[in-house]
Amino acid sequence: MILLIILIYTSTTMYVCLCHAIRTAEISDAVVAGHRDLASIAEELGVATSCGACASHAQAIIDSALAKVAPDEAQYYAA
Repeated sequence: MILLIILIYTSTTMYVCLCHAIRTAEISDAVVAGHRDLASIAEELGVATSCGACASHAQAIIDSALAKVAPDEAQYYAA
């Protein structure tokens, strides 16, 4: 049980963008708030706007969150 809690906590607090200290949960929250693509979330949070190394991982998080929040829209925004 303790291991499961640690894994859940770790997965939601994992840093995605080290340049701007953006975490997984912040990207997912942006999708819930209505942002639907990387460009919109990059403008809002700054993710993938410096070195760009996090762009593919950020996109994967967006795709996953979008599939849960707005499955009917996911096909239009998936990279």
